[in-house]
Amino acid sequence: MSDTITAKLDALMEQVAGACGDLVDRVTIDAAEVKPPRGKVSVWLKPPDVAWPYSGGENELSVQLVFVAGAPWSQAAALPLLLDAMDRLAASALPVTTAEPIGYQRGDATLAAYQIKLNEI
Repeated sequence: MSDTITAKLDALMEQVAGACGDLVDRVTIDAAEVKPPRGKVSVWLKPPDVAWPYSGGENELSVQLVFVAGAPWSQAAALPLLLDAMDRLAASALPVTTAEPIGYQRGDATLAAYQIKLNEI
């Protein structure tokens, strides 16, 4: 069963990278790898919520992505990057539902970020 979940997450990471193109530095499931370079967005795929249907069918995943950009001293410059990456994601075939501005803690610094929810995959 975990192979199915892993395969879904791998496919999702490829879809996100493809949808956002050159704006994205990396898409990862490891929060420690979120280190957006100047002019790029890093995407963290949070661990999913997993639901198993009663009929024993394929599991469904509820997924949240965190788009992170900028540096602690350049939050305003990060906003256009984040908005552009989110627009690209929303224009793709992925089931985007909402995006909420959040701060992403990286050490002692807070970076500009959006948490994006997807419908079940």
